[in-house]
Amino acid sequence: YVLEHAGRLPEDTPDINVMCALTLHPRIKLTTCSYSHVIDNVIRPAKIIRRSCLTELIIFVPVQPHADAMYVWRPELAFQAIVFLRTAHNHPAHPQAKPSTKDDCLLDAAMRAVGSKHLSVRKLLTAMTKGDFTLVVTLNPQLVYLIHSVLSVVIDYTFKRVEGDMDEWVVSGFSDRFKRRITFARLYCSKKSAAAFHQLFYELFDSIHCVTGQKLKLRPFFPDANGRIIMLDGEVAQALGLGSFLVTYNQPLSKSNVPQDVLTHLKSILGLASQEEIDAWHAFCASQTDPKVQQWYLQKQRNPWYLPSVNQYLSKILLDDWKITPRTTNIAETSHAATNADTSTQLPLLPAILVTQERDKDDVEEIHQIVRDGIMRKHWNGPSEREHLSEQRAGWSARQREERNDDLVTYDTLAKDREEGQEEWRFSLTRGHALQAQIQLIQAELKLDKRRTDLSEELKTLRAALEFEKQARRDWVTQRGEIDSQMKVLRAGPLKGVQINRNQLVAALSDTAIPGE
Repeated sequence: YVLEHAGRLPEDTPDINVMCALTLHPRIKLTTCSYSHVIDNVIRPAKIIRRSCLTELIIFVPVQPHADAMYVWRPELAFQAIVFLRTAHNHPAHPQAKPSTKDDCLLDAAMRAVGSKHLSVRKLLTAMTKGDFTLVVTLNPQLVYLIHSVLSVVIDYTFKRVEGDMDEWVVSGFSDRFKRRITFARLYCSKKSAAAFHQLFYELFDSIHCVTGQKLKLRPFFPDANGRIIMLDGEVAQALGLGSFLVTYNQPLSKSNVPQDVLTHLKSILGLASQEEIDAWHAFCASQTDPKVQQWYLQKQRNPWYLPSVNQYLSKILLDDWKITPRTTNIAETSHAATNADTSTQLPLLPAILVTQERDKDDVEEIHQIVRDGIMRKHWNGPSEREHLSEQRAGWSARQREERNDDLVTYDTLAKDREEGQEEWRFSLTRGHALQAQIQLIQAELKLDKRRTDLSEELKTLRAALEFEKQARRDWVTQRGEIDSQMKVLRAGPLKGVQINRNQLVAALSDTAIPGE
């Protein structure tokens, strides 16, 4: 929309951060504000302006200690002065240092003591017993409304936190707006059957509808829905209980018994993009004689929803929706670790619900602070920001690798020059010995007949050749010292710690070779 309308947003877009609340310490050298600024339906970059303080201190030094004046002289003080502020005003005073861990804990305790005002504190939405199972659905009304804005809802089983027969599932998602993972609800159930999951998911969707006033919509069923997929923690009972929603399930094979090439071929279903490839994959699975592979393939045939849930070609999810949604339940997996660290494990059901209620209150406070102040502590945590940082790291790695390859090529060239020069030096030394022997023979002949001018001329030629070889060796010693110095600089600098071998040098030369040469 923005590209089609010359950079303008829709007319009903509200202004955002017209007056920016961001202030920075002078030591922070940022040049642009990292938060969104929308003014008159136009996204505007906000440059950070350095503002000097205009307040002036006017100091009057009393010169008549005993005269009647508007001030009272205090004899116990050696010096006194009267200070006035001209154009006085207030502005944020930045701390001299970051808060310590003790300061953070003290602030958390103070905020918990104050508590939340004017917010709904209802946590428990559903608690019921039906047949042979008991289930509980909990959520925070101030968080669950955000479930309609995420691309994917991830529901994952967690263990350890609740003792007894009750198991817990976390319903999470990643908010691109707030750049963070949000836990929308927690589900508790005493039985893992298709009927129990059917009732559990029914109560979850009903609770979301009751609290937010909207049905939880998905793009395959509602074209205008923001949510694309619901991802589960891979269990047939969950898939059957969820019913018509598309889910994933993975029953891994024993890697110790199944050959690696067979496992690789079975996993290739994830990336197959044509009917011919999928038919060939089915033929491969049907031809396997391993009982474990046969059982695994039979399970996939009995659950026809499985393969379309892991293969984009077979899936009914649109290609664009498939690409921008996750393929794993890692969003909820990370929620387990954070929750267990804060709330401990093996808790009775009611304490487990109450401690997560406190965590949800903290999340509500943080999200309200972001909305109110337009400032978030992890503004780089969104998918696009992460992708941008990943591309930056890849670019830096490529540049470093290119520079290292150039250094390896230079080092290899120096090593070759040194090796060739040293070999030529040895040849020169051999030639010098031969010339010296010839000179000695001619000198012996001249002692017998000093009138032979031909021997004198030959002696001069041999001595000139010997001096040339000596000078060449002296020049090589100087050049060898320069080469050794350059190689030492490379080994101490850019190639420090790099194990140089012939394979690395060949690879570097191939990376820098010009095609066709």
